[in-house]
Amino acid sequence: MSPGMRFIVLSGLFASLISCVLPTSGSSTSTNVDECAVGATLSPLEAHVGDVVQLLGGPLTGSDDTIVRVSGVQAELGTTTRCELCDACVVREACDCANACPTCDAECADCTPSLAFTVPDVAPGLAPVSLINSFGATNELVLTVLPTPIDTDVDTDTDVPVDTDTDTP
Repeated sequence: MSPGMRFIVLSGLFASLISCVLPTSGSSTSTNVDECAVGATLSPLEAHVGDVVQLLGGPLTGSDDTIVRVSGVQAELGTTTRCELCDACVVREACDCANACPTCDAECADCTPSLAFTVPDVAPGLAPVSLINSFGATNELVLTVLPTPIDTDVDTDTDVPVDTDTDTP
């Protein structure tokens, strides 16, 4: 494996993380999953297919090495908001995972990274959500996917043009 290369090994129904390999000073180091926990919550906790949901917590990385799955279906990723001071400390201190880096507690205390994702086309009900990135994986989160609202409005438009010209010859 080339230096700096990242990969994850997936297994199980919800793609639980078995191990992760993280770059450290030009070489790769295998890190225990418990040390790579990605702490996160969802906001809102209920959404329709196509709605944008925020995953709050971290550590987060760029979209090039991040996967969010809802009921096993990969979600489209949106904007990631990171914490520059915290990220700089993690790099400076050569931490394996931001969660396991007590020297960065002060820089990371006031930041809440977030990642937006669009709820993919999944069945309504309780849906497991997982995030996997080069730091590790979240514990399973749960999103309630709401049923698509039924349009009960009766279309009264007949689509027939009405002549409103009062100057009839």
